[in-house]
Amino acid sequence: MDISDNEIGDKGAKRLQAVAQQLPHLRIFLNSKHKIFTPEIVQSYIHQRYISENRPCKTFVPMTSLVEMLETSDVINQLIPENRLLTMRQVSGTVKRALENKGMSVALKLRFRAEFADVMRDLEEICGYAKIASLHCSDLGNEGVEMILEILARSPPLNNLDPATNDVHSASPPPCQSLIRLNLGGNGIGAERAGRLAAVLGQCASLAHLNLRANWIGAEGAGRLAAVLPRCASLAHLDLRSNEIGAEGVGRLAAVLGHCASLAHLNLSDNRIGAEGAGRFAAVLGQCPSLAHLDISDNMIGAEGAGRLAAVLGQCTSLAHLNLGYNRIGDEGAGRLAAVLGQCPSLAHLDLRFNKIGDEGAGRLAAVLGQCPSLVYLILEYNLIRDEGAGRLAAVLGQCPSLVHLNLAYNLIGAQGTGRLAAVLWQCASLAHLDLSYNSIRAEGAGRLAAALGRCASLAYLDIGYTEIGAEGAGRLAAVLPRCASLAYLDIGYNEIGAEGARRLAAGLGQCATLAFLNLRYNGIGDEGVGSLAAVLGQCTSLAHLDLGGNMIGAEGAGRLAAVLGQCTSLAHLNLGYNRIGDEAVGRLAAVLGQCASLAHLDLSGNMIGAEGAGRLAAVLGQCASLAHLDLDYNGIRAEGAGRLAAVLPRCASLARLDLRGNKIGDEGAGSLAAVLGQCASLAFLNLADNEIHDDGAWRLAQVRGQSPSLPVLFVGYNRISQQAIKTLLAMHPGSGLSFR
Repeated sequence: MDISDNEIGDKGAKRLQAVAQQLPHLRIFLNSKHKIFTPEIVQSYIHQRYISENRPCKTFVPMTSLVEMLETSDVINQLIPENRLLTMRQVSGTVKRALENKGMSVALKLRFRAEFADVMRDLEEICGYAKIASLHCSDLGNEGVEMILEILARSPPLNNLDPATNDVHSASPPPCQSLIRLNLGGNGIGAERAGRLAAVLGQCASLAHLNLRANWIGAEGAGRLAAVLPRCASLAHLDLRSNEIGAEGVGRLAAVLGHCASLAHLNLSDNRIGAEGAGRFAAVLGQCPSLAHLDISDNMIGAEGAGRLAAVLGQCTSLAHLNLGYNRIGDEGAGRLAAVLGQCPSLAHLDLRFNKIGDEGAGRLAAVLGQCPSLVYLILEYNLIRDEGAGRLAAVLGQCPSLVHLNLAYNLIGAQGTGRLAAVLWQCASLAHLDLSYNSIRAEGAGRLAAALGRCASLAYLDIGYTEIGAEGAGRLAAVLPRCASLAYLDIGYNEIGAEGARRLAAGLGQCATLAFLNLRYNGIGDEGVGSLAAVLGQCTSLAHLDLGGNMIGAEGAGRLAAVLGQCTSLAHLNLGYNRIGDEAVGRLAAVLGQCASLAHLDLSGNMIGAEGAGRLAAVLGQCASLAHLDLDYNGIRAEGAGRLAAVLPRCASLARLDLRGNKIGDEGAGSLAAVLGQCASLAFLNLADNEIHDDGAWRLAQVRGQSPSLPVLFVGYNRISQQAIKTLLAMHPGSGLSFR
């Protein structure tokens, strides 16, 4: 279920989250102003053909006719600045000067559609004097990939071919003895073409990495692939997620897996294999001596499938990573797995998220955790564990000497369960990452946690966001922060700590020398609270990331923050989005931005900033040597503000991303930006969605877009551009980097 861009507030988001916990099969996507409650699902459905805000899917990223130099020799790195995009002709000349008669290999990243013939001619020219060792190409289609493969057949050193997400339906790689890595993910090749591909793969003697995710190959395609896998003697990594292969397809694969002696990494997630498929797979699992990483998440295997897998896990002596998330195995399945975990001496990573595991299942797992000497990661988020289950886990944590990462987010743990966990944390000598977010630990639980934190010498990451701790809980945590010698990441967002909580937190922050990441978003701290924090920020010498979004901060609070920003020498990321800053206060912030030598990301979205505020920012942007990402989404800068920003963009040497979504800049503002885009050498991403741009503005942007090789991504969706204009522009400028989605 995709409900992005629906103006859903925090109350609605929290109610949806409660539903999601009860229905683990339900995928809910919200926009960037909220948590995404099922973060792993973005990768799994239909080519990723949807976008949840701030998580753009690769399928939708438009590409241009450019070549980027990657991982080349030192000579090339000196000639071509890092991350600079060059036209094929520029690359051809530069590479030729450096490589001619030297026989060096190069890695190219080809982004293509326009000027097809010219790109092909120049690529062939490069092949004449340089060995292409690695090629990544996007937006090519069948014709483009076929032509490239024909050229590359004459470049024997090719070992990495990545034509992912190209809508390639028929092209097959040429037999290539040097090919090591092939990525055809997201191309919809289907069963028949999977068969054609399989016929070639058996001749690729060096192939070690094959990615066929999201290709709809089904059971038939899986069978054809299975027929040649034993001949792929070097194959170590196989990714078949999201292919709908089902129980039959996994059975046909299973029949040959025992002959794949080098296979170490296998991803079969989101394939609807069910309990039957899990059983067929389990029958041969013990015959895969090299298998170290197995992902069969999101396959509806249930308790029965988990049991059939469990019966053979003890034979998998090299298995280090097991992902069974999103499978609804329940307490029974967790228990059957628990019975054999002690027989898996190499298991280091166990992911059981979204499985409806309750207190009984947690208890049965807990009973054997002490027998898992190699377990480093244990992920139990999105389950139904309450205080009793947390307590049973706590009773054995001290016996897990290697446990580094424990994730219990999105469960039903309260203050009592938190207290029982806290009581043993000091015994967990290696525990570095603890996530208790989205539980109801409240102030009492925060107090119990705080009492133990000072003794946790290794704890570096603590997430207790959305746990209802309030001001009292924040105060109890603050009292022990100076004693947390290794704490680098602290998330207490969405806790309604208010100004009082911010004041009490500030008292401890100044003495927390290691803290690098602090998330306080949506806590209602207001001007008074941010003033308390500002008074100690200069003492936080390690702080690199500060999130104060959604805190009702106004002009006064922004001013007090501005007064100390120049002292925050390590601050790289500052989020002030969705506050009430306005034009006057943004001017005070702008006045000190030039002093923030390390600031790379500034988020001022949703702050009632108008043309005047945009102008004040524009006046200093050229002095911000490190600023790479500026977010001004959903303000009110309109055409005038867009024009004032446009006037300085060519002087912003480091600015790579500019977000202006929802600012009502109209055709006039779009035209002002279009006029300077060709001069913005570093700008790689410009978001102008939802800006009341009509056909005229779209035409002006499209025209200049074709002349701006340094700008690969330009979003103009959710505007007032007619369907006819969109069709015409896409036909005239295919692959130009314009996205109307």
